[in-house]
Amino acid sequence: MKNSCLFLLLLVVSTSFSQQIDSLFAISYKTLPNPNSPYSTNGMVRVAKFNPTVGFLANVGLGTNTIGGSFTVDGGSVNQTTNTFNLIGSNSFMTFDVTTGNFLQQMPITSFATQGSTYFGQVRFNNSNTTLYGLARVSVTGQPVSTYLARLVTSTGNLVQLSQTPLADISVVTGTVIDPIDMVFYYCSPTKFVGLDLYNGSVYSSPNFVYGNPEYYGFGNIAFNCTNREIYGLIRGKYASEDAPTPTGYIYYLKLGKINPNTGVVTEISTVNLPTTAFSVGASATVDESNGIYYFVGTGQVIYGISLATGAVVSAAPATFEDGNTVFFINDYNNCINRSAEREDPALLNNNDFTIDAFSIYPNPTTKSITISTSNAVERVEIYDSNGRIVKTAFNQSEIDVEALQSGVYFLKIFGDTMVGNQKFVKQ
Repeated sequence: MKNSCLFLLLLVVSTSFSQQIDSLFAISYKTLPNPNSPYSTNGMVRVAKFNPTVGFLANVGLGTNTIGGSFTVDGGSVNQTTNTFNLIGSNSFMTFDVTTGNFLQQMPITSFATQGSTYFGQVRFNNSNTTLYGLARVSVTGQPVSTYLARLVTSTGNLVQLSQTPLADISVVTGTVIDPIDMVFYYCSPTKFVGLDLYNGSVYSSPNFVYGNPEYYGFGNIAFNCTNREIYGLIRGKYASEDAPTPTGYIYYLKLGKINPNTGVVTEISTVNLPTTAFSVGASATVDESNGIYYFVGTGQVIYGISLATGAVVSAAPATFEDGNTVFFINDYNNCINRSAEREDPALLNNNDFTIDAFSIYPNPTTKSITISTSNAVERVEIYDSNGRIVKTAFNQSEIDVEALQSGVYFLKIFGDTMVGNQKFVKQ
């Protein structure tokens, strides 16, 4: 598709600035004739605010600040620090002001790959460190496509590789989310729910999907809720039927569900099937934290609102436009705003520095417990695994029971009046 938006199904990303009560925004796209080719189209891109109850997309500002161009179906995200909307294209990105709708700039993307072409998509903005992340797929003639977690330096257009080795088992149509508190980038592969460490690009977790119903076969269109730190999405199900409208002999359906990213267990929330069998490809969904609603775009550009508590439909309205014909990239601007990271960078744990007084731990390695030797009072102890996750916390104790921990390398961080420091130990 030359000069046109690439879209398989359609999607919205909403965004709003904190001064407004309503926080749902979208990109409204209007297809226009291409005078240079009868076989392709041009398009106008506008920031729009949408009302999910009626489905109306109102242009932000006067709607006169538009630009023709193309962007990828999974390449839109809002920077809540600068109040800007980033749209990612095949080799450049565009920036819009979400408060005025003004087009601000278009800048080339410089890939870290020295050969071949790079497709950067599945982008998400991380509020806790104000950085734009995504998956970079590098194509070199005659070689398999390699995919890496990467971050985009929006001030320069430089794409920085984070994954040291290519990611495996990639699916590119089921959405991605960022947990800004644990600093993890999640995506759905065909068989696994994969988490990538935003600090270093390594695999943080990758459990297989576990479904409680044999009819379920997929989970996607994911959205993260910062209020309860849950990841929601749409469960895909099917069952054989003689009345199936498709040659496959199956009737397909969707339900709202959520996933445990550590175990891969998918739990259904909806008690009945949703009134649509498809969702927008590659553009994900959004969660309204304050009202407990999951929004997505289904068949026929209908914007659905689903209760996070019951899985029931609370709103359903076809998208209508002030001036446009397609919606992309839904996101609640207020979701996860002003959140800060709680999980520390694993690289910062791998040191023995302390502020004033040293301490030691023994035995090391250990099988049952760790004893802290210090002349100061121990106020709090935190134990981290090699991924920087807190696995145990203790207060006012010098002897810590670690028998329940799995074998491996851990970091003990101690807090007191005159000291803060880290020590590495091995649990056998």
